[in-house]
Amino acid sequence: MFLDIYNNKTSFISLKPRKFLGLIILITIILSYIIYLLITTKVYDNYQTKGYITCNETCVLITYIPPEINYNKIYFNNKLYTYEILDNEIILDKETITSYRKLTLKVSKTFLNNEIVNLNFYYHKQRIITKIKEKMF
Repeated sequence: MFLDIYNNKTSFISLKPRKFLGLIILITIILSYIIYLLITTKVYDNYQTKGYITCNETCVLITYIPPEINYNKIYFNNKLYTYEILDNEIILDKETITSYRKLTLKVSKTFLNNEIVNLNFYYHKQRIITKIKEKMF
């Protein structure tokens, strides 16, 4: 009986370093992949708001956003539609002493008259590692 316990103990000890080495290799591969993603993946900053659609002959969306947002993409209800910028003017609110950008977009006819649309503005595309460094320092 003691001989079986000794044999089991020695076989366990001989297997343990192999499993430990495999675990170290697996952790190294996972960390390398995470670092690769941090360096190569680019992401946008996001600004969410709502817009109002009016349709006469063409459908027009009107929304107000902060003036410092220089957007690259606009998603309407989480879908990317084609749009054309009709008006882009800065408006000053004298009561709160803040400025807004009134954005008027010509959109497709898939929207209904008097519809409220959720908007996502994507801007400031950077690598993830750059964004992390900006937040830290």
